[in-house]
Amino acid sequence: MNFLKKIFGSTDQVQQQNEPQTDSSVNQDNELDRSTPDEIQAESADTDEADINEEEVQEAEHERKYNFETLRDDGLRAMQIGHINYAAKCLSAALEYQEDFETSLNLSECYIRLHQGDRAIPILRQLQQHNPENPQLFTDAAVAAEQMQDWALMEENAQRALDIAPEDDNALFLLARCKFSQQEYAEAEQHLNTLLNRNGDYNSVRLLHARTCYEQKKYDETEADLNFMIQHDMASEGAYFLLGMLKETQGDTAAATHAYQTMIDIDPFNREAPLKLARIALNNDNPQQALTYLDEAIQMQEDFVPAYKLRADVKRALGDESGAEADEKTAMELVPEEIKGEENLEAKINDFYKSINPYGF
Repeated sequence: MNFLKKIFGSTDQVQQQNEPQTDSSVNQDNELDRSTPDEIQAESADTDEADINEEEVQEAEHERKYNFETLRDDGLRAMQIGHINYAAKCLSAALEYQEDFETSLNLSECYIRLHQGDRAIPILRQLQQHNPENPQLFTDAAVAAEQMQDWALMEENAQRALDIAPEDDNALFLLARCKFSQQEYAEAEQHLNTLLNRNGDYNSVRLLHARTCYEQKKYDETEADLNFMIQHDMASEGAYFLLGMLKETQGDTAAATHAYQTMIDIDPFNREAPLKLARIALNNDNPQQALTYLDEAIQMQEDFVPAYKLRADVKRALGDESGAEADEKTAMELVPEEIKGEENLEAKINDFYKSINPYGF
């Protein structure tokens, strides 16, 4: 077999390859090669434009990613140093560039730390849809619902977290708080007993257990909880506040006075203890001692509206009418703008200060 036949397979094919092209075939080739300069330039321009568009897309993607990461990282740093408002702004802006689970979760945490549960809930609901087996999303939602005082929503989320993780102490504690807030004290106590059986050193659990017993008039159990906390150096201002209330209920004003004074020793800026001490002094026909407590409280905090109001009553009892009127005027000037001008202003003021009582009484 000769070389050409070996390559092309047959001499007939070779002959066909060597046959001269007809005029029609030549013309076809010429037609294919006969591109105008404009057409060639257009093809080149299309190629250049495609390259430019791809570069723009890549540049835009790089800028989007850079903006997201910069805002996200700024938000995380702000969270770490306690600048929560700024952190929320950064994280919210970051999510405009890119959806991200951790960033959304951190944003919801910011809103919760700002006591804006109504803003955290929509974020957490969306995350729950994509992560239905993550108990943290439901415990966080329960906390947000608690801030909204939406007890049904709080219970729903706390229970869902327990369904996912039955040993989740945080979820069970949230459920107990929910029951307590709805005055379902027996159920709250049952959940709290479960937690204390798991770990008797849960400070916040034992305090809520004491409060639950107090509300049910189980005063021996209340005192046992509070004594346990004091003996184990676990007692907070809230524990001493409850102890003072318990002792007042039992008629032991000396012990109550000691408990409230301990609160001031722990925190000289405490706003509940001076009012309690002044009222005990008044009830014991000692207005001068009450005046001393209130003078000291106002000296520490010049915007202490309830102290001015109570001091006005004390001064009036002591015959100082002009001093009483001055305190009443100062108290009115310090009343928050949002409740000024409303009907039943006295009740509104009392409700306002009850709502910010950190001990919930």
